[in-house]
Amino acid sequence: MIQLNLAYKRIKPIKKKILTGTNEGFTIIELMLASVLFSIVLVILTYGVVRITDIYYRGVAITTTQNVARNIVTDVSQTIEFSGGQVGTADLGASYAGQTQAFCIGNRAYYYQLGYEMVGGTPGIDQGKDALVVLDNDSACPNPTTIGIDLKDGSIPSGGQEMLQPHMRLSKFMVTKSTIANLYNIDIQVTYGSDDSLNNPTNYNGIGNAVTCIGGINTQYCATSELNTSVAMRVE
Repeated sequence: MIQLNLAYKRIKPIKKKILTGTNEGFTIIELMLASVLFSIVLVILTYGVVRITDIYYRGVAITTTQNVARNIVTDVSQTIEFSGGQVGTADLGASYAGQTQAFCIGNRAYYYQLGYEMVGGTPGIDQGKDALVVLDNDSACPNPTTIGIDLKDGSIPSGGQEMLQPHMRLSKFMVTKSTIANLYNIDIQVTYGSDDSLNNPTNYNGIGNAVTCIGGINTQYCATSELNTSVAMRVE
C-alpha cells in the first residue's frame, strides 16, 4: 500500500502539468493589429502597381506620338526633296465650309484638320474620323470638295492614307519657304489625348498659347511631340 501511494504521488504531478498546460489563442487586439498591417502593405503594393502601369502607358503614349510626328516630317521632307513639284497650299475656295485644309507638294496632297481629335466612333465637337490624310492626285492640289474629301465623317477617296492614330490630333502643320533658294522649313506638332487632358487643345499652328498636357491623374493619357527641320529641294 505504501508503494502504491508513492507511485501515485510520482504520477500525479505529471498529470496535473498536462491538464493545466497553456492553450492561449490570438486576442481581438492582436487580430486587429495584424489586419491593419496587412492592409497597409496591400495599399502600398497596389499604389506601386498603379504607378508602374501609369509610367508604362505614359511611355507608350510618348513613344507612339513621337514616331507618328517623325513619320510625317520624314514623308513631307522626302516629298519636297524628290518630287520636283510646286510646294504650297490648295485653293479651298471662299464657299468651302469646315476646318479641312490642304498642303500640296506636286501631285501629293496632305489634307488635314488642325486641332481635331481623331476618333473611331461618332465624332463630337473638335473631333473627326480622320485628321491627316495623304493622297497622290492626278492633278495638282485639288480642292477637297472636288475629290469628295470630308475628314469629319471619314469620307476619303481610294488610296488616301491616314497618318495619325486614334486619339491623336495635328496641332501644327507649317511648311514655309526659306530665304535661301529651294530651302523649306517644316514644323509639325502631333498631340495625343482628349480635350480634358490638354491645355489649349484646339490651338491652331501655335497661334497663342501652346498645346500642352494638363498633368495630374490623366498624365499617362497625354503626349505632345513637335519636330522641325529644314530640307532642300533636290529635284526641280
